[in-house]
Amino acid sequence: MKRIPFDYDMVLEEFCDNKEFLAKVINGFIDNATRQIGVIREAINDSDAEIVKLEAHSIKGAALNLSANMLANIALELEDIGKSGILKDADEKLRMLSMELNEVRLYNQSLSPEKIN
Repeated sequence: MKRIPFDYDMVLEEFCDNKEFLAKVINGFIDNATRQIGVIREAINDSDAEIVKLEAHSIKGAALNLSANMLANIALELEDIGKSGILKDADEKLRMLSMELNEVRLYNQSLSPEKIN
């Protein structure tokens, strides 16, 4: 059985079954997290651990709000790398974060129109 990157039904319940609003929130999250990954990539290249920490923290919080727990866990690990100031493992963790965000994107795209409309 394929792992589901976020619990759509649980999040929908938290959004009072407002499918249209939830779709906007999920799509906005994906767009914003994609942008933030670019910011983190730049920060790693510039050895700016503080930006890595702040952007990863932001992704973590938003991912938790959508019950994207694996994404949140990876973001936490990247946040901890930023806190440490030692970015030697940051590239690999960012790659993992990007891959997991893609899983969230693909799962979101796979949801049947009946489920999201």
